[in-house]
Amino acid sequence: MTPRRTGPVTRRRRVLHDAAPSAPGSRTGVPSDVAERVIGHEPQGLLRVYDRHSYFEETRKALERWNARLLAIVEPPPNNVGQSSARSYRNSPA
Repeated sequence: MTPRRTGPVTRRRRVLHDAAPSAPGSRTGVPSDVAERVIGHEPQGLLRVYDRHSYFEETRKALERWNARLLAIVEPPPNNVGQSSARSYRNSPA
């Protein structure tokens, strides 16, 4: 059982890496090496030494896809609100 908090809730300062779970990846069709760069992970080993490509365009496209995904989450299209609950009520047994 998880202990309950009894004092005031404190908020820590947010950093870019806090958004990593929602970052571009397989859900947005962004290659994993580009997604890693977007969230600030540096390549390791031989890639770190020899891969000198800037990935500017790839990163820009990944950030555009991420932006679209985040907007869909925080500002869903108006016709999307309430549809799933309406279906569940119609299909539920009386």
